[in-house]
Amino acid sequence: MKLSRMVNAVRRSWLPSLVIGAVVGLLAAIASFAMATQTYTATNTLLFQVAGQDEIPDPSVATNYATTQASSYSAMVTSPLVLQPLSEKLDMDPATLEAGLLVVPPRQNLTMRMSYISADEQEAMQVVTEAGKILDQVVADYTDTVGKAPRVDITKQQVNTLPTPGTASSPVASLAKGAIAGLMAMLAYLVFKILFNNRVHTVDDLAEVTDSSVIATLRSDEDTAALARSINYLDAGRPARIQFSTATAKEDCSAAVAGVARRLAADKPGRVAVVDANLRRPEIGRALGVEGAGLSELLSGQVDPTSAIHQRDGLTVVPAGGQAPNPAELLASARLGELVDALARDHDVVLVNGGSLVDHSDGALSASASAGTVLVVGTGRTSEDAVREAVGVLESVDARLLGLVLARPTKG
Repeated sequence: MKLSRMVNAVRRSWLPSLVIGAVVGLLAAIASFAMATQTYTATNTLLFQVAGQDEIPDPSVATNYATTQASSYSAMVTSPLVLQPLSEKLDMDPATLEAGLLVVPPRQNLTMRMSYISADEQEAMQVVTEAGKILDQVVADYTDTVGKAPRVDITKQQVNTLPTPGTASSPVASLAKGAIAGLMAMLAYLVFKILFNNRVHTVDDLAEVTDSSVIATLRSDEDTAALARSINYLDAGRPARIQFSTATAKEDCSAAVAGVARRLAADKPGRVAVVDANLRRPEIGRALGVEGAGLSELLSGQVDPTSAIHQRDGLTVVPAGGQAPNPAELLASARLGELVDALARDHDVVLVNGGSLVDHSDGALSASASAGTVLVVGTGRTSEDAVREAVGVLESVDARLLGLVLARPTKG
């Protein structure tokens, strides 16, 4: 992807990404504040005493001996010897106790710490207090003696409870979490737009899809007038027979066709004809104020040409007519080409409002009745893949692509 396209994507998407980031950030901050649960960490600090280390002449060996002796008992905190009676004492699940008890074994100072976190301050204190008592009894039951003294003994226990840092409801912390969530959402949206949104927005986007020229960019009535003037310069025969089509059915080029037809008719009253060959989405009749029988009735043989052709404001108009159950079959009829040829004999320009090229075969079928097709691309709505496929459809039926028009997005 070119750098210019990335910059343009960011430029187009920065405002919605900012809104998304703000909304996600605000919701995340509110959720963080509302769901924050204060917990408490209770810690029991136990001091061990090991007999017999004074008899070892090497201080480092003596220290290692004492530490090893004390550590062997600290490991019993998460064993059934302690957990089972603790579970029965507090009526708690042994697995919950084992998962929650954190034990820091004794080091050179023979001090061991066991901690437990709970949303109930009293529960946290009870767990470490009772665990300390049970461990003290286990040590007394299992240790041997050195002389008359126990080899390992717990001489002191000290319990304290503090709020667990970062668990209380804090507006500042919640806002910080919300800001991070909002920033991530904003960046994710921008990355998606840059990497995966390949809709056409600019003339440069179209240049990456096809070599055909962009003959107009429709933003205002002046642009429509410029497109009407350019019709005379397209290689569409004399008289000019030009179809306008879109890539997909969600786009509609009838507004562009009606606008161009009015501009041409203003300069050449009675010399411009319009045929609405978009039988699935008939809009030309409504746009030009024409009602009655039209192309579908003519192609199906229900009416003759004089009943399907209408005059309105200096224009010759063949509306789509009634809804046809078989548009593709009707458009494949030779009568469509005969109609366009007949109109061309009495007019300088014949404009055909064709159906979409990708979703149905209608646009490709009606293209054969014209000298060439102008592909109308909706800004920000038509994907590059759809444009590429539409161009391929025209090539597959040997229809000429006269150029492209980049238009404002239409409702559909």
